[in-house]
Amino acid sequence: MTDVQPKGQLSFEYLLLTAAFFSLLLVFGGALSKIRDAGFAAAECTAAKEFSNSFRDAANSLSIYGAGSSKALSGRALGKWALETGGNSFSLIIDGSEHCILPEVRVSAEFSRESIELESAFSLTLEKVSPNTLSVVGN
Repeated sequence: MTDVQPKGQLSFEYLLLTAAFFSLLLVFGGALSKIRDAGFAAAECTAAKEFSNSFRDAANSLSIYGAGSSKALSGRALGKWALETGGNSFSLIIDGSEHCILPEVRVSAEFSRESIELESAFSLTLEKVSPNTLSVVGN
């Protein structure tokens, strides 16, 4: 004699397993969104650090060229950034990020005092307007 289960019982068991699976998704959904947000913040911070390094290198290399020289820079901000320049330093501020605070960066040339909002894909031109002064022109 073989033990045969009725088809209705198998369907009910699959339905129960499916319901349990979706219940687990609902329970862990909040944790998954926190993980996604943390990954987004880490990607934003990495992109900002890379742009900050590129901007610093461009400013330092322009300091040895004559007035009228320029360099083009581009980047991609996942959120909103603010680039603040003045004196011989600049700061890149990430809007709404408590976990990624970039330090003020000093360069070998002087900047005119400016604040530029950066969003999504952007491009900037760094221009040497006088022997010791750089200016930033945004898109």
